[in-house]
Amino acid sequence: MGIIGSGCEVMRYAWPKMTVSFSIRENGETVPSDLEDPPVVLFGPHRSWKGLLNTYPVDLLVIERGNYKQPSGSPRREPWEDMVESVPPEKRPKLVIECWRSDPTLWQYGPTSKATTTRWRDIGYYVNCRTINATSIGGAINQERLLVARTRADIGAQWVWDNLDRDLAVIRPMGNLLTPPGLVPRSSYSNNGTNHTPYSLHDPMPNQIGAYIRTEKGVRRLLKEEMARGLGIPKGPEMNLSKKSLQRTTSLFHWEYLSHSLQHLFPMPALESRPTPAEDGSSNESSSPAGPTTCKEFGWVPADLSPGGTWHQQRISNLRWASEHYPEPKDIFDDGLHRLAVHRQNYDQDGPSPKWLQLLWWEFPSEHWEELRTGARQNFLERPEPHIRPNAPMDEEMLEAAVQFVDELVELGVLRHIDEGLKVLTNAPLFVVGKDGQPGEWRVIADMLRGGQNDCVGQDPVFMPRIAHIVDQMYTGGFSAVVDLSKFFYNFPTHPEDRPYLGLLHPKTEELLTYYGLAMGAGNSPAIACRIGLAFVRLVKEKFDVFQGEAKANCYWTGFQNNGFDPKLGYGFILTSADGGAVHIWVWVDDFLIHGPSHEKTTRALAFFLDTAVDCGFLFHPKKLVPPQQVVKYCGFLFDTTDIPCLRIPESKKDRALAICEYLLQSPTHKKWSRLSLAVAVGVLESLTEATPRRLGHTHLKEFHTLVHPPGLGIGAEPYYTTTCLNSRVLDELKWWKQFLLRSEGRFVRGWEAATLVPTFGDGSGTGTGGTLQLPNCDFEMWRGKWKPAVYIFASVWKELATLKETLLRIKESPQAHLVIGTTVFYFTDNSGVYWIATTGSSKRRDLHQLLSEIRLLELDLQCVLQVVHVPGRVLITQGTDGLSRGVWMSTLQDIMDSDRLTQAIFDPMPLDWTLVWQHLPHLAHMAQYRSWNQQWTADLCLHQTTVWCPPPELARQLLTFLLNSWVECPFTTSALLFVPRVVEASWRHMSRYIEEIGTIYPHQTQLRFPPLLPIPIVVLHIAPHTLSLTPSRLDKTPTTAPSWHAAQATLMRRLPDGIHQESH
Repeated sequence: MGIIGSGCEVMRYAWPKMTVSFSIRENGETVPSDLEDPPVVLFGPHRSWKGLLNTYPVDLLVIERGNYKQPSGSPRREPWEDMVESVPPEKRPKLVIECWRSDPTLWQYGPTSKATTTRWRDIGYYVNCRTINATSIGGAINQERLLVARTRADIGAQWVWDNLDRDLAVIRPMGNLLTPPGLVPRSSYSNNGTNHTPYSLHDPMPNQIGAYIRTEKGVRRLLKEEMARGLGIPKGPEMNLSKKSLQRTTSLFHWEYLSHSLQHLFPMPALESRPTPAEDGSSNESSSPAGPTTCKEFGWVPADLSPGGTWHQQRISNLRWASEHYPEPKDIFDDGLHRLAVHRQNYDQDGPSPKWLQLLWWEFPSEHWEELRTGARQNFLERPEPHIRPNAPMDEEMLEAAVQFVDELVELGVLRHIDEGLKVLTNAPLFVVGKDGQPGEWRVIADMLRGGQNDCVGQDPVFMPRIAHIVDQMYTGGFSAVVDLSKFFYNFPTHPEDRPYLGLLHPKTEELLTYYGLAMGAGNSPAIACRIGLAFVRLVKEKFDVFQGEAKANCYWTGFQNNGFDPKLGYGFILTSADGGAVHIWVWVDDFLIHGPSHEKTTRALAFFLDTAVDCGFLFHPKKLVPPQQVVKYCGFLFDTTDIPCLRIPESKKDRALAICEYLLQSPTHKKWSRLSLAVAVGVLESLTEATPRRLGHTHLKEFHTLVHPPGLGIGAEPYYTTTCLNSRVLDELKWWKQFLLRSEGRFVRGWEAATLVPTFGDGSGTGTGGTLQLPNCDFEMWRGKWKPAVYIFASVWKELATLKETLLRIKESPQAHLVIGTTVFYFTDNSGVYWIATTGSSKRRDLHQLLSEIRLLELDLQCVLQVVHVPGRVLITQGTDGLSRGVWMSTLQDIMDSDRLTQAIFDPMPLDWTLVWQHLPHLAHMAQYRSWNQQWTADLCLHQTTVWCPPPELARQLLTFLLNSWVECPFTTSALLFVPRVVEASWRHMSRYIEEIGTIYPHQTQLRFPPLLPIPIVVLHIAPHTLSLTPSRLDKTPTTAPSWHAAQATLMRRLPDGIHQESH
């Protein structure tokens, strides 16, 4: 171990068996007398000592920056960076640990900034960081440190933080560390002090020699030797430590906290430390996800693209066939041969090597041939005003970045001089902005909003999958791969008629160029890229059998039948074959997630995907290709299918959210905050709620959301340019988030006994309450009760929520409560408010929100998954629970339906009734085609036609996703009508603004040809043919009242550490 700027070097007490090779100290710095000096002691840590690591190589380099307060005004390198980089890679330290005050997390050029992280990554180090207070790891001193761990990438180990599995609510007071009153100099006492002065019997020690503390004998200053004891330095007779050394020293508790991570990183000498809670029996398991399962290396090379080869001949054969569909096939064929020759130059024997972007239009589904051959339209419904606008002002560095950006696009054929005979009429002015935390890195933007083009565009529809929908369908023990298609937007050609309005002014030569590939900032570019990306996915799935199989439902509906529910195959509509489930593909813009039940099947699917990408002309980034493994990062989350699929938060996002929570919690309660900066904070936390158990994260942000935008404060952007203070309820929510981020394992999508379904019913809206429950392998139970008169005035939704809570309490108090562990517990209610509150995880009413929080805690305590289902009151009458709430016990004399048949009927689909189709779609009914839901869904079932579907309600979400994916490919000639029973509607309602709810059918009031067993209302959903229109800008104008201060506060919040974690691509 080597030490730089070491303070009192207390890490040597934490790791006494670790050999110290050298120590570089501040001039005049002293260490405790019982620590022997290492072989080499140098002075002046500001010096680089470049050759030192060559002479004295170490596995661990420790840097102490505990009293460094001033942020750097430029992205300069630290001296130890030069030390590390100056030695050969194999002699560099395996681990570099830096200890800073917590302030540097906010510095633009701090140790966790993008600039610093990038420099370390360039020399082969992964970076992790965490802010830790000594009071949360057993210390009695209020010292907070930013711990930065930089791990050498080639050692094949992953840094894992200790998960702080301690009682964070217990803070050790400083009393036992203070000098007895009789030995304290009288001069130390003072009449100063405030109500905020730390009290020795209750509060931890302040991290400042001479700070005021309140003792039983009065207010006095903290002594130097007391500070030493607070830091964990043993008391010794010859101790003579300088104030400077003590103030820069990181506590012993921080170094002992790091012992856990060091022991799990790589084989090291035994590390001795004082007992921690982990040694006393408490859990010390890390919150970091398990690493990817070790698999065979994925090897793929493109086919031989040379003329005359099999690949080349197949492309020509496909071109010839496609050309025959055109009036002048020879011209089309000859043009295609030229495009094929261009495309072949974009690959070499190892993979992509782009020269000039070129897609092969005839390899795509025929619906998209013409727009890929001649160019995709931006849908200008009005012609943009002819006007050449200058680029934004740029300094020399910005200009260089803009020139590099434009020249690369020119080289790839994306930007060109416009065809002869045409003229560029309107351009998109360029502007350059710095990337936050990345000095010297710039983002170049072609602004078609300021250019006026986007105001004239009628946008085609776009649809993206939701994270929760993806993880629901994943296999237990499955494997995933991720492919990033490069230059995605730029691959798709623009239409010649649009090019005069897609100009760009070269930032240096001022030549007028135009976009021949889709511009990133153009209004209709996302829709074009989305629909052709989906067409590519459709092509892959239709051509390869690993994506196909026998269709069937695998959900709660089948679980309540004899068909059964196998959670290992995923939830919903599944495809199976002899070798397991079919492979799934999801696409988010240019990122494709491929997921299969086994490594072998996913590998075959990935290879076919890449082969098809080459056939079509796409490129992919080799370094961003994630081969099949069980933990992959996609859409900002970690998808872990090592066992039950689990959604986890990447360390980078966890560290950023944790920094935000600590920043807000440590600030004075009277501090005035910009609501704009708080909106950033609550937005970051809200973005992580999908990975919190039962979406509890959303439940614990209700007060924060209300504070940021309270009712009555105004609409639009105006409220965000006001100030507020954090109240106690928001602080409590932030404390919950902090503990979750320190301890969380993510959100498992289902319990380990998810196929065991436990039905319960409850009704409590009147003067009484009651319900039923049937625990696994137990007798049917009934219960009833009567509300106290004080409850009569409460709203029915409160009573119904209280009934749900009572149901869970009865399960908890049952001797058979252990039988529900890992199962799915259903609660059927006739109150829609209970359903929506439980499903969304929040309520505007504080009393209801409190009840919901208690229900979620009971759910966690029972270790089950609670599913609240809304059914009409008539169902509860048929089942008998309605009578229990009125004091009537269920008996065989009553006309009560069999419980098993009733629960199955709740999830039944509606039989087709053509009379209803004519009623709701009179102008298209004569052309409508009915499609059965229980067959493999392919595009030919729905493209260019109106289709009618009657799915089970649990499958409606997947079916709507499939229909929308198909519809966005051909939105003007495709439509669909769905009849869905109003059950689990939160899963399929509000999925897209293009799904219109055009009616509700009430079976007990409507004459139906095939009446359902239960009178559950039927919701009629319609995906109509798309109509182009201009949409007004939704951007609010910035208020004139002090916007710069609010913007600066929001920027400060955004710069809290992000991107600091080990990444693998």
